[in-house]
Amino acid sequence: NQLERSSGDDPLIAEQITTLKPLADQGAPTIEKLRQSFPVMAQEAVQAATDDHSGSVLDATWANIKKLIPIRRVDAAGEESLEGRLVTAENALEHDDLDAAIAALQGVEGDHASVAVADWLAAAENRQILNSAIASLSAHAIDLLTGSEDSQ
Repeated sequence: NQLERSSGDDPLIAEQITTLKPLADQGAPTIEKLRQSFPVMAQEAVQAATDDHSGSVLDATWANIKKLIPIRRVDAAGEESLEGRLVTAENALEHDDLDAAIAALQGVEGDHASVAVADWLAAAENRQILNSAIASLSAHAIDLLTGSEDSQ
């Protein structure tokens, strides 16, 4: 609302307001909150992935055992598996690379695993939208203050 009141008829600000309005009710978590909630989501995704498995009786038995004793691999970075995507995303988060974390999780396969990461992924995407809007507005404010836009 404050941004709307101070924007005047600036088209770039109006565009960012349109982008940010859907986030007004739910907000966007900080990257630190995303980091803190990641391990729980990752464990839930690994457990949920066992429900995505369809195969032999032996495969189903092994999936049920994995549900009882959930184990998440931490040496699978770069692999296309769920564990690989989770490790890649977690490593990216440790380096504040939200774009890479989101990209890693957007390719998660399996209905149950996808559902398990969906809320965290949506929250991360909201943070990404907010970060992008802040960067655009900051650059625009600097351009306005320095008169750079007039020279373009």
